[in-house]
Amino acid sequence: MTPPVSATYRLQLAERSLERGRDNHQRRQWRDSALFSRASVEHAAKAILACFAAVPRTHEPARLLRAALEAEGFPAELRARAGDLLAELEGFGMQEHILLSYGDEEHGIDPWSMVDEVRATGHLRIAHATTALARECVGATLGGDDSKTI
Repeated sequence: MTPPVSATYRLQLAERSLERGRDNHQRRQWRDSALFSRASVEHAAKAILACFAAVPRTHEPARLLRAALEAEGFPAELRARAGDLLAELEGFGMQEHILLSYGDEEHGIDPWSMVDEVRATGHLRIAHATTALARECVGATLGGDDSKTI
């Protein structure tokens, strides 16, 4: 995939996952909201990196955003917001992916029992912020429409 195609594709995945996260949150399906919100964060981070480099297969959005921030062409006007998100994205890596997908297998706790409203709401908030950043980054670097909202 070319960078514009990859970035646009990944941004679409982020937007659709965010929409599913929001829908599940409204239905009080906390685990499903958190799961889709985490997916949105990952796809958004991949969309940002895709503007500058090939995207590796990983479930570590903080690592992806950090790599994008190191790119020479990262938009200066988005740098502070991206930097602020880094710490929050640390909690959205492989461990969270496994917990939301499989639960705590060692202790026999299913993933639906592990997510409450507070956790789901926090995941959704970070998904909104990361997807908005990706939308703006794709628009700024590739000339796409950065005003799209769901």
